Amino acid sequence: MRITSAEDIRTVDDGQHSRSRYTNTIQTATDLTISGARYEVVEQRGGTHVLAWIAQADLRRQFAVDAEDSRSRLEAAMDSFDDAITRGDMEAAERALTRADSALSALHDAVTIIRALDTAAEAPPGGAVDAVTMERLLVERRDRLQRFQPATPQQAADLLARNLISVLRESGGQGVAPGARGGRGTQVVPLLYQDADFSSSFGARMAGLVSSSLGRVSHPADTTMLDTVVIRGSYWPSEDSVEIHLAARQIATGRVIAAAHTTIPATSVDTATLRPANADIALAGAQALLNDQIVSGGLELSVWTDKGRNETSLVFEEGEVIQFYFRVNQPAFLQLSYVLASGDTVLLEEQFYIGIDRVNRVVALPYRFQVVPPFGVERLIVTAHTTEPPPPDVIPRQISGQWYDVFRTPGDAVVRTRGLVREPAPGGGGGTAGETRVGEAHVSITTVARIR
Repeated sequence: MRITSAEDIRTVDDGQHSRSRYTNTIQTATDLTISGARYEVVEQRGGTHVLAWIAQADLRRQFAVDAEDSRSRLEAAMDSFDDAITRGDMEAAERALTRADSALSALHDAVTIIRALDTAAEAPPGGAVDAVTMERLLVERRDRLQRFQPATPQQAADLLARNLISVLRESGGQGVAPGARGGRGTQVVPLLYQDADFSSSFGARMAGLVSSSLGRVSHPADTTMLDTVVIRGSYWPSEDSVEIHLAARQIATGRVIAAAHTTIPATSVDTATLRPANADIALAGAQALLNDQIVSGGLELSVWTDKGRNETSLVFEEGEVIQFYFRVNQPAFLQLSYVLASGDTVLLEEQFYIGIDRVNRVVALPYRFQVVPPFGVERLIVTAHTTEPPPPDVIPRQISGQWYDVFRTPGDAVVRTRGLVREPAPGGGGGTAGETRVGEAHVSITTVARIR
């Protein structure tokens, strides 16, 4: 059975009098299933005629029960939504809204039939009022989902992951080269502190949370798309909140193909984890290294760790071992200085020589470092010389029970060598014979207590 609606005004004019008749039929587009109908069967002229009928009061009672059931399911779905939003579980909140939409549709259907059966009533039945109220409450919850602000780092990670996935899906993975990483999975890099080149315990923790969230909210069809991007980001703490930005970059080109951001209350984070203890010293040291930096075009120097270079935001936990690697394009003496978390700059190697047999090859430092307190930002400074470098200006000093040759500042570790750099000879021939070329590189490392 299908009930449809009609609204009609008919006017009859016989030349002397004019009469109008208004007809209004309540609308529904629902196919109805009715139980308890009675049947009268008549055999006539070789045919069978069947009349099915049911009393209006019985029919109304059936749909009143359906309306009450739909209302109960709708209220339960909205309660589930409220609970999911409180937990910050966006996926569960969306599932609850889907169930609520279905229940609301069934409620509207039932109420429409009840109204059609109650056309003689002077006031609208209570079910109709309930349906309108429920729809308003559901609209409010949809708006709440759109305006949702996470209250914890986990909620923020879930929201960021869902938004990144959504943007990547909308773009259809445009610009993503399938199989570029050979199934190694999505790489989420520890978030950088503001615009610095170092991270913190919070940055490392957020990267882990986002990585886990991506695994939960993505579908198997997203695997190839996510496998070809690296997700990097930064966070900006203020007195009241922490603003978090993420970007998904295509590994092959470095192009940003999706981005997301959100904020969380500052009270939801242990403020001690937001900034390394020596953040101010580290920022000042980085600036000192950048000031007046000159690198000879003839000598190329690269330095990285077993976790990559600076662009991967290097975070090492307590107890981990750090291995440094180098590569130069011609024989060179490397002078290695290391800025400790305490802010002291110590000389590690005065002349670490890389000969012609190891040019353009990866060379590991013969010894490694183990991460121990104090934690914070540390930095390896490397200057490469094509001839023996001048003696470093250091003084012996004991630090944490160990004797080191110590520079006054990070900038002092390179200031002398910078004065040796010369421009190439005219014509770009690589310089005159015996010219000292100098290359310079440094890598920032954040050491943190073991992340629980």
